[in-house]
Amino acid sequence: MKIAIIGSGALGCFFGAYLSTANEVCMIARREKVVDSINKDGITVYEKDGSVGHYKKNVSAALSGKCPETVDLVLMTVKGYDTESAMEINKNLIGDDTILMTVQNGGGNDLKLSKFVPRNHVIIAVTTDNAVNLDNGNISHSGKGVTTLGGDKDTARFDEVVAAFNASKIEYAVSDNIQRIIWNKLFVNLSINSFTAITKSPIGMLIDNEYAWNFAEKLVCEAIDVAEAEGQHFSYLDVLSFIRSTCTEVAGGFSSMSQDVMNCRRTEIDTINGYVVDRAAVHNVPAPYNTFVRNLVHAIENTYKEQIKQKDKYNAGDIIVREGEDDPTLYKVMHGSVGLYLNHGKENEYLLGINAKGSSFGEYSCFSGKASPYTAIAEEETIVMAIPKKDVHNYICLNPRNAEELFTTMSNKVAMLSKHIGLLNP
Repeated sequence: MKIAIIGSGALGCFFGAYLSTANEVCMIARREKVVDSINKDGITVYEKDGSVGHYKKNVSAALSGKCPETVDLVLMTVKGYDTESAMEINKNLIGDDTILMTVQNGGGNDLKLSKFVPRNHVIIAVTTDNAVNLDNGNISHSGKGVTTLGGDKDTARFDEVVAAFNASKIEYAVSDNIQRIIWNKLFVNLSINSFTAITKSPIGMLIDNEYAWNFAEKLVCEAIDVAEAEGQHFSYLDVLSFIRSTCTEVAGGFSSMSQDVMNCRRTEIDTINGYVVDRAAVHNVPAPYNTFVRNLVHAIENTYKEQIKQKDKYNAGDIIVREGEDDPTLYKVMHGSVGLYLNHGKENEYLLGINAKGSSFGEYSCFSGKASPYTAIAEEETIVMAIPKKDVHNYICLNPRNAEELFTTMSNKVAMLSKHIGLLNP
């Protein structure tokens, strides 16, 4: 099938990469840098087992509204609040037989898409796959799951869409009660996503923290009462058990909402906890905990102007910082590794050490204001986060773990330098 994916973030690139193994895929993005990168290098997926997949064949990219032809299937992966505006810009993708599929968090997205095509041309998909956006067509597939497709006997071309998924690498299932699947996903999102967004922590922390889990239970029980009013019956114990097992399976991953908060982006809180609040109001069901969480996340969003982050990608051999260069920036290695060299390119070149994922460099110049004492070079395909000196305070305050990682790196550097001094002075 010819498939267009509106949204080239973590989830969009995951589907784009896997579906491209058996279909022609066009990624739709709003940033020219993303389009250029995907057209040049395709999509790169870093799997949880350490393997790396490069998907370039059958993959292209276009700016939003600029894809030159209609397609068989449009996957909508943007945030729920952007659904209608994104579809309006990309109406040129829709032909008489085009199917629109929502693969988005929250409820009600299918109704938004049905404004652009007949209702039987809309498919709902719910996925439990977890991915982290490393930008420009690079993602980390941090949690493997299943994508459930919902359709009925009146849904147009449903069998063709299922066949397209079947021919790809995506693990999928088909359901004749997709609204129940949506509620199941909502229970996970309204507990895991909201907690990790507020605390900026890995998913596993929800079950490692008794206070967090107690709060999650209250959010979920409220939502189950709302679902009951909507005609969907769930067991409290079964839902909570499923959420706990989900947290265990993807304990080290970060939810999409936590990624939004850490990267100062608008969240989908209104289509998740906010959706529960809205439906609760319709049925006159109390939902104070979900209301509180929705309001708290919005309050956090209003602090974004004080939180700035930037990520850059380097190929093996690229110089990130030069010795003697004035660069008061703190860098954190997000993927790959960085070598620190004295006298790079000279006869007496000396390797000080290798900075692995999670470590930082540039501390000396950042805190002293003096020139870099070494040259920092990407040892492999590497992604670093650049934190300007003016933003270091916010970076540390955002998450105490950032300070812990920074101090650990600096302590390791002291130990490394002591070792080098010992080797030079036997």
